[in-house]
Amino acid sequence: MDHIRTFWMRGSEREAQERLEEAVSFFEMGENKAELARAYHLLATVLHDFQQFDTALEYFEKSLKIKEYIGDELGRASTFGNMGIVHFEKGDLEKALEYYIRSRFIFKRIGSQQGEGRILNNIGLVYQERNELDRALDCYQQALSHYMDLGLEYGIASTCNNIGGVHELRGECERALDFYKLALERSEKANDQFAKAKTCYNLGHVLAMLGEKELAEDLLTTGMGLFMGLSNDIEAHRCKKLLEEVRERL
Repeated sequence: MDHIRTFWMRGSEREAQERLEEAVSFFEMGENKAELARAYHLLATVLHDFQQFDTALEYFEKSLKIKEYIGDELGRASTFGNMGIVHFEKGDLEKALEYYIRSRFIFKRIGSQQGEGRILNNIGLVYQERNELDRALDCYQQALSHYMDLGLEYGIASTCNNIGGVHELRGECERALDFYKLALERSEKANDQFAKAKTCYNLGHVLAMLGEKELAEDLLTTGMGLFMGLSNDIEAHRCKKLLEEVRERL
């Protein structure tokens, strides 16, 4: 099914969905349960991208049942995490937290620091959404510790952005800048263009609050260009909007 993932990565989600539906039908007639679980999971992920949340959850649940049957613990943890993301985007924070905790329990039990770091960030986002900033920060710091142990630059960058966001919400701009600068450094090391673009936006936002117009403009312009290069029109527009506000206000 790797060729299907290629369609997906190229932005051809509809074609990926059609091919995945064909794969599901094929594997449902066979004996390869692991491939069927994988097909269900990938189809659910594409449906999630289309915001068909309830149908996505149905296919994640089908994938989960097979993974439980065949004893795929890593797969179960991943699926629980994805189901948590769907519930989070539906606005059901309690349900999201429930699935994230299940996912974290398995990742922790099987010793996957990378998986646990990813889920701790997601749990932190739930607490942040509920304005429980101390609990959010604790989750992010635990995630950062895992990523630092593993030397995963993209994970460090993402988590530093989250930590910076908490300090920004608290009005601790200098502390936020410290973590955003670290996020920028690590995203460049990881060659993670999305993380770099996001960090440029975050830095530009804080610097604008501090009255640093020229620096804010430079970073927002860079972020906008990176998002445009990634064909992420929504985030590029967000950068452009803030850039216009900075130019008008400062």
